[in-house]
Amino acid sequence: MPTELGGGNTAVAFQVAALLDIPVVDADPVGRAVPEVQHTSFYLKAVPMVPFSLCNEFGDKLIVTSISSDEQAEEIVRAVAVASNNKVGVTSHPVAGKVFRESIVPGTLTLAWRVSRERENALKTGIDPVKNVVRALNGFLVFEGIALADAAWQDKGGFTYGEMKLAGTGKWKGHEMKIWFKNENLVSWIDGKPYVTSPDLIILLNKDDASPVINPYLKEGQKVSVVASPAPDMWRTPEAVELLGPRHFGFEIEFVPVERRVSNAL
Repeated sequence: MPTELGGGNTAVAFQVAALLDIPVVDADPVGRAVPEVQHTSFYLKAVPMVPFSLCNEFGDKLIVTSISSDEQAEEIVRAVAVASNNKVGVTSHPVAGKVFRESIVPGTLTLAWRVSRERENALKTGIDPVKNVVRALNGFLVFEGIALADAAWQDKGGFTYGEMKLAGTGKWKGHEMKIWFKNENLVSWIDGKPYVTSPDLIILLNKDDASPVINPYLKEGQKVSVVASPAPDMWRTPEAVELLGPRHFGFEIEFVPVERRVSNAL
């Protein structure tokens, strides 16, 4: 099973499963991509991470049998990643089937496939692909605009930190959106006021074809659509918001579900 829904961490689960000739579970422990290893439903359910293993492209292999906390595990994994060209493989959370079923977000691989299919169908038939993606996600189109500058970012401690600034177009003309990211897009503002934040998803798409915009690669003048999708229910509890909400990342901002943010916006 992937450690998160997104990028290489989803694809590598299929690669490993193919090599071992075992099935891939249609689920993940988050329902989105996240920056830190403790950002999982296993953490919320108090499922131990250990023993966990790490390996890298150089052939280095480690097995960790005991940790003081999942937060310390994040420090260990991140340190190994920094020493491994920012790429490290991790397997973790050995768990019994019953506990596993109670701890996962089911159906997320199917959801990813459905989003891709809806985008592809729109491109083939001339329909607005962004609208199809929004519908497939049960999400919201929360902003459209043009990048005011290249994304400003830096690598620090194995994470990619940065921000993106957009000038609104269409119904958002005259407004400005800022998005802060730590690997993932996590906090946003419109005209300086808090807007969509994690645990809900903030997704940047190229306006013309709904292809994803990887945050450090946003370029000045690029036309984008910003889509937001509600987090799974388990990630909207007080404990989950404490773990993955804006305060975890140092922002004194209250998490407000995207559907409420949108109803009060502009």
